[in-house]
Amino acid sequence: MIRLYYKFGDATAAAARWGPGTQRPQPHTIMETVNRMLDTGTVDDRFRQGRPSTYFELALEIVDKDVRTHPTSSQRNRAMRLGLSQSMVRQCLRN
Repeated sequence: MIRLYYKFGDATAAAARWGPGTQRPQPHTIMETVNRMLDTGTVDDRFRQGRPSTYFELALEIVDKDVRTHPTSSQRNRAMRLGLSQSMVRQCLRN
């Protein structure tokens, strides 16, 4: 994507010459990627600042206590009993 941008010098031209077999990116997507590369030196996601989630920490404590109380319970039953989603219970059990 970045090579095409620099080869043609324009995001619209780079998008128009995108190879077959894949979905063509929008010009603004190409520009965002190029700008991210220029700013950070990589196309990886930028670090997101903000307040950390306390919901996961609370759910982790609840699931941990429930595991001690009901060690043989399934993830599905545990999620229903605690009022959490199955994916949240699974994530807590992995940590």
